[in-house]
Amino acid sequence: MSKDLSQQQWTVIIVLVVALFVAVGVAALLGSETKGPAGLTSGKRFTAKAGTSRENAVVLSSRNRGFMSGGNAAGTGSGSQAPEAAAPPPPPADTKPLRVRSISGVEDDADLTDTERAIREAENALSPRDGIEKLQATLEDTTTDDERAAVYAAMAGLAAELDPPDYALADQHYDMARTYARTPQAAARTAHAESNALLLRGEWGRARHCVEQALGAGNADPLDTAALQNTLGLIAEHEGNAEGARAAYGAAFDAARSASNTSKERELLLRHAGLMLARSHRAAGNTEAASAAADSLNEALLIGAGDAPGATE
Repeated sequence: MSKDLSQQQWTVIIVLVVALFVAVGVAALLGSETKGPAGLTSGKRFTAKAGTSRENAVVLSSRNRGFMSGGNAAGTGSGSQAPEAAAPPPPPADTKPLRVRSISGVEDDADLTDTERAIREAENALSPRDGIEKLQATLEDTTTDDERAAVYAAMAGLAAELDPPDYALADQHYDMARTYARTPQAAARTAHAESNALLLRGEWGRARHCVEQALGAGNADPLDTAALQNTLGLIAEHEGNAEGARAAYGAAFDAARSASNTSKERELLLRHAGLMLARSHRAAGNTEAASAAADSLNEALLIGAGDAPGATE
């Protein structure tokens, strides 16, 4: 009896091995025929990516502007994620590691001003110090105070990436950025960049003060307001203030939903605010409110710009 059972087990094992080889062969064949992203399905599901948590969601609150990424947050505005690849062999000791903070398509680059393009190139420089030197040269070519504010904010972000980080230099650059940020838009974006940099440094209290001061000034455009409110929501969650976090995410969602454009950054801000709001309601045991927030997010993304019905409270 035991001999018969052993033969059955071997038969099962052999069948499984053969099935595995067949599956691998089919996968390889399909992979060789794929022509790139165009071959992927385009159906959208408005759910959080795997691994998203309160700690790493700060990246998702950022607007798609080079000078607004006040810390080492890469690819915040791309809306896509490259497939995971095997780790490359370590580079030689005398080789500088490549730094890539933001990658965008040609269609994104076409909309950039000369200053925004210079900032993006500096943030993608081989080292933070190289980037700072490029931006110092760019300052001579700026023509408006808003541009100077953007350059100083970007230099501050790079100063925080030096080895070791030079936070004193970063704070000096943020001071200069605030000095030149005379329009509501520039002030809001400078505050957002600085607040996210402070979060990465663990200075939550200073970050809250920075965001609340910018929101109190008012007159920012809806997407800048949404970015600031998303950051305020993260701060409130960190402080254990779930109700305050939901209020901030709801305000961020409403602001992004009211924006008069259908840009990628509007979609990213909507997704972040809506998903975090639904997640907070679900954590509090309010499944009805969580479902309403998710439905409102789906509806806003499908309809596009302009007011869309749905509960965000």
